[in-house]
Amino acid sequence: MPDVPIPLDLQDNDRDRRGLPIPFVVYRDVKGAPHFSVNDTSVVDEVLEKKLCGLCGKPLKTGQIWLVGGPGSSFMEDGMYIDPFMHEDCGR
Repeated sequence: MPDVPIPLDLQDNDRDRRGLPIPFVVYRDVKGAPHFSVNDTSVVDEVLEKKLCGLCGKPLKTGQIWLVGGPGSSFMEDGMYIDPFMHEDCGR
């Protein structure tokens, strides 16, 4: 088990070989192996449509929507976030 505390909403996610939760939107190949550098666009579409956390896949409520990114994500004219919104606890 990792030394990193896992938030309650992420407890049910599948785990990687290190014991860390696999984010809900991570692409998995035909063998089910996660590819952490790629988001599954069909799952991202579902997350955006249903207002789900991109990490745990559970519903978000107004005021619970957090985005994680560097300073260029929101303050630059062409800035953007790569990952969809999430719960604060999941993002930390």
